[in-house]
Amino acid sequence: MKLTGIFSIIMMALIVISCGESNSPSVDNLTLKSNISQTSLSNSTNVKQDEIQNGITNIKIHSVRILLNNITIKLNDNERNIKAVPVVFTVTDEVNSYEFANADLPQGGIDKIKFEIHRFASSEIDNYKSNPSLKDFATDERFTIIIKGTTINNADETPFEYKSEVVGNLSFDFNPPLLIEDNKNLIVDFEFQSEMVFKDKGFILDPNDSNNKSHIDNQIKNAIRAIKR
Repeated sequence: MKLTGIFSIIMMALIVISCGESNSPSVDNLTLKSNISQTSLSNSTNVKQDEIQNGITNIKIHSVRILLNNITIKLNDNERNIKAVPVVFTVTDEVNSYEFANADLPQGGIDKIKFEIHRFASSEIDNYKSNPSLKDFATDERFTIIIKGTTINNADETPFEYKSEVVGNLSFDFNPPLLIEDNKNLIVDFEFQSEMVFKDKGFILDPNDSNNKSHIDNQIKNAIRAIKR
């Protein structure tokens, strides 16, 4: 066989190998998921009847949606952005775990994950109002949090939709650091602890009562906890 023929075969083989490598999907080794601690809450047994707000004995949470942006991690003492576009933290009473970010990272240790509860600027509304997952936040009111549920007064059920414009930066520290390893997927659940938001001193807070708005808004920022899985 002539040298030119051998050279051609070698080059074709290298091209096939190169194409196969470039088309092979990368494996994400970090996944961030949303979760919820409880979707059904009731008054504690020690709550007195005169402390029950508006006769509400139970609350059911059907969905929680929180607009997030700028998800960053600190890996090996270097900060990197793994999600620079808006995304919705979502949980429902039917599917209580959703993936909202992932990344393919080098080996090392993550000692911090940060993101912000985001409010669209007025100039951003047109960019997102047609996006199915973001359109409810891309309105003139520019809500950041939308929670749907039902309050229960004995046998009477009343649906509610709680909306807020609260914003805030959330930071989660890990000591010891979370280890990123090749061919292993690290999953971090961010759990929405509903009892922190809709209960106070053992009794259910009525989300339709404007007197509870300050408590609910403040607690939403404290109610998301990171849990390694």
